[in-house]
Formats: sequence, structure tokens, C-alpha cells
Amino acid sequence: LHCKGKPNGYLYTDKDYTNFTLTLQWRTPPGAKPGRGGVLIRMTGPHRIWPKSLEAQLNAGDEGDFWGLAGYSLDGPADRRKVVEHPQFGKLTTLKKEQAAVKPAGQWNTYEIVADGDKVTLKINGQLVNEATGCQSVAGPILLTSEGDEIEFRKIEIVK
Repeated sequence: LHCKGKPNGYLYTDKDYTNFTLTLQWRTPPGAKPGRGGVLIRMTGPHRIWPKSLEAQLNAGDEGDFWGLAGYSLDGPADRRKVVEHPQFGKLTTLKKEQAAVKPAGQWNTYEIVADGDKVTLKINGQLVNEATGCQSVAGPILLTSEGDEIEFRKIEIVK
């Protein structure tokens, strides 16, 4: 999938998923500036920018961070966790990654997201970079976002 970045929004699965392993590859296309994107899981509530869900961040420099959007709850170590109230998007909870594992722009990277009950783990290129606990374990679609910048996805696999 090649996303030009406009308009802001997302593609989403027609099925809902609670517990699963999602693997996919993504990259910034050769020659494009590293930008923004994300993978959202366990989305509930109405469709909007950005819906209640857990985001595995793809923004350049922040790849591997988790974001609980629109009040989606998650927990993790206090030194990497922050909660803010946003006037437009509501309660946002972030859990920063433990380490960087991304290849340079233009090269393919692999995400592996494992959602198992209230725990969600994230590996980038085979390295564990984040683990959230206390996650809302709800069924919802999986979304690939378009956030204003070019991004490509391939080899997307969901295993229940």
C-alpha cells in the first residue's frame, strides 16, 4: 500500500480483533522525508480523527511509542508514561519506547504487535521496544493511518 498522506484518515479491517499477533512492514518511500503514521488497534466508538484506540506510533523518531487515544487506557513504567488532556482529542496516554530499532528512511521495517488480554507488546525488526499493561481488552478493527506524509505498508498478516 502506498499512502500519499492526504487526506488525513485511515484504512481499517472489516473484522474486529481482541487477541492477535499483527505483523507488517512499513517504510518512508525512498526520497520522501520521514514523517507521520501509525497502527491503531482495538478501536471502539465512532469513526473520527483519532478514534478511541491504542496506537503503535510510526512518527519519525517516535516509532515504537504507544498512545492511548481518546481515553483508551494503558499502563506501564511511570518514567516512560505520561497522561495529558487535549482540548480536541480528550485524554491521551503515552508510553515511550525503551529503545530505538528503526532502519534508515527508505528501508523496510517490521512491526510485530501482540495483543493478549490486557498486555500488548511491540517489536521493531525483532527487538522488543515496548510493552503496555492494563490495556483495555476490547474487540475492534485494526487501522493504518494517513497523517499528512507518505508511508508504505506491505506484508500485513493478522493471526488470531
